[in-house]
Amino acid sequence: MGFIPIFISLGGFVFLFVILVHYNLLQKRKNMQTALQQISGLMGDLGMGKTDEHQNSFPVIDLSKAERLFREMRNSPRTANDPERTNLLEEKILQAKRIRYEYNKLLKTKPYSFVAKLLGHRDI
Repeated sequence: MGFIPIFISLGGFVFLFVILVHYNLLQKRKNMQTALQQISGLMGDLGMGKTDEHQNSFPVIDLSKAERLFREMRNSPRTANDPERTNLLEEKILQAKRIRYEYNKLLKTKPYSFVAKLLGHRDI
């Protein structure tokens, strides 16, 4: 009878740890998606990548494509007149890179990697 409360407490601790890690990983992924949406919106405001004039919002893109478009935009004379938005876009890209790094690093640390494999989290 003495081991039952110990096993119940240990099981509760493991369950709460799994839930906490899962929630934390979901929040980081959501932050990454929000950052990509903001990057897409800024690129749309700067007129990058629009193929249709009636398109109101820029489609959400991945980070590598955003970096490539930003390098092209930086060299373009068309966006040289709006350095404030260009600096903001650069800041948002760096923020998204930091979020991606933190998420991937968290997935590789040992107790979190077990939970990530168990619940199907993958690298960004």
